[in-house]
Amino acid sequence: MQNAERPTGYGRTSVILGWTIAVLATGMSLLTTRLPRTEKTSLLREDLRSWHYLIGILLFALVVWRLVKWVQERPMPAPAGLTPAGHRWARTLPFAVYLLLLLNAPVGFLQAQFEGLTVRLGPFATLPEVLASNHLGWQFFGYFHSAAGFVSLLLMTATVLTAAYLWLRRGVGLLRAFAPGFGVQAYCAFLNSVYALNSFKAPEPGVRAVIVALAISLAIWGLGAWLQRRRRESRRFGG
Repeated sequence: MQNAERPTGYGRTSVILGWTIAVLATGMSLLTTRLPRTEKTSLLREDLRSWHYLIGILLFALVVWRLVKWVQERPMPAPAGLTPAGHRWARTLPFAVYLLLLLNAPVGFLQAQFEGLTVRLGPFATLPEVLASNHLGWQFFGYFHSAAGFVSLLLMTATVLTAAYLWLRRGVGLLRAFAPGFGVQAYCAFLNSVYALNSFKAPEPGVRAVIVALAISLAIWGLGAWLQRRRRESRRFGG
């Protein structure tokens, strides 16, 4: 019954989970950019860190559920216009990112424990300190946490580039080529990284860079829409 509800075969639960993960992951991306730019001893930094922990745990739970649905819904038919190879690649990208999210939550918790930080889940709860501070452990899990985030950023960038190619070549873009919510999640993460990489000294260059990225995206969308119209006209007139 679920596969009959949507042409792509995703059930309602998967759609809700995908978009919820996208919203939370976007929030996490924004927090990750803001957090290191605050004073190390400020209350604001502690508050942001507590929300970072809370969102991380929520993402962990939701990604576990999403991956269970992912396995249950296989095989997933390709959207109209997408080749089998393109569909496999478009499925591989979100699956890899979800695995990284799944892995990064416990790694981040261990990093905080070994660093001696108090793990507060927003204003709701404080987790007990179960591990003693350990500099070597903090370094190992800290580097691992950062590396996983960097790899995730590379995958998000690959997703945006893939979406641009598929839109121009196949007429299938961010919303249809990928699992529900993931295309928007990747695009928001990409824009946030563009801002972060250009705003170390001041926010203005970051804002300008985002505007340029949006303008390029709009140009690609317009070109893809024009190419689709040309293809339809060519098929209509037998060209």
